[in-house]
Amino acid sequence: MHNFNKTLIIVPCGKKKIWDINPRARKVKAKDAYISNYFKLCKEYAERFADKWVILSGKYGIIEPDFIISENYDTKLFVSKKFKNKVKRQLQFVIKNINQVISLCGNYYSLFLRDTLYYFNLPLYVPLQGLKIGEKQRILKKCLEENKPLKIGS
Repeated sequence: MHNFNKTLIIVPCGKKKIWDINPRARKVKAKDAYISNYFKLCKEYAERFADKWVILSGKYGIIEPDFIISENYDTKLFVSKKFKNKVKRQLQFVIKNINQVISLCGNYYSLFLRDTLYYFNLPLYVPLQGLKIGEKQRILKKCLEENKPLKIGS
């Protein structure tokens, strides 16, 4: 029996949303709600290289790509005990059969995720840690063009 790594990729939401260009938009799937260049690259990367992917939202916590968002919002991640517990509860369902987690989120979000995933004894890899947004975008574009995932682990 093979022991394949099952990878979960967590992508950050984004400030720029569909309502910024189409204020009349109604209910939208999360994967279509966020429209920044970085989100689009993360989404394409995750769809290609992850076994499963989710979005970390400052308002909703961990959400599936098909989660319905019904209106614009602007909520930054604020780590309270209540929010952390909410994300832990959400992760319980998301991480079934997952062996490793990759965060494409920024440093603050990734620290929060590392702290939260520690509870589940799951490794978190942050392959783009410390890079500026333009560099992150360039690296993700290259991975997609060459069809090669980011190197993770040791």
